[in-house]
Amino acid sequence: MYFPVNRFWNLVPSEPRLNLDKSARLPEWTPALETRILKHLVSCIEHSTDPDPIIHDDLAYYYYFIQRDAAFDFEHVAPEKIARDVLVHVKKGLESLEQIIPGTRFNPDRA
Repeated sequence: MYFPVNRFWNLVPSEPRLNLDKSARLPEWTPALETRILKHLVSCIEHSTDPDPIIHDDLAYYYYFIQRDAAFDFEHVAPEKIARDVLVHVKKGLESLEQIIPGTRFNPDRA
């Protein structure tokens, strides 16, 4: 299974202590985590420069290869809509990883 770890939506900054506590465990998907991820995605999309090449290329990849919608004009869509689309993809990716990676989950809300 290929998991695109270098896509901008997977590169969420965290505090070093939190990252150490997490170690190699997958995060639990909580409402608070979902809210933080969504805010991060919206922020990246809203504040990218005209356009940020990394974010632009990742979104083009997402809509072309994952959504199979090459005609979708993401450059003229509200950042919140794009962020929600990507959030669904991130959540599905985590669910797929949970099927193949054993172990306990990390709850960032309790860290």
